[in-house]
Amino acid sequence: MLAAYRERRFAPLREHYDDDVLADVTVPSWRFQVTGRTAVEELFDRDELGLPDLRLRSFRAVPMG
Repeated sequence: MLAAYRERRFAPLREHYDDDVLADVTVPSWRFQVTGRTAVEELFDRDELGLPDLRLRSFRAVPMG
């Protein structure tokens, strides 16, 4: 699973997320959130983030409900 994050491949992760998944992205100068499996998948495909050396430094999954 960690390899999928590092390689920015959402397909192997898709089945692990509910339709209403929330991604909370925080970097030193800004923060944003996206909600929904499709929105998170699109986030993985975004080149405009300008982070070619994107690294996952921490990951936390919190079950809801």
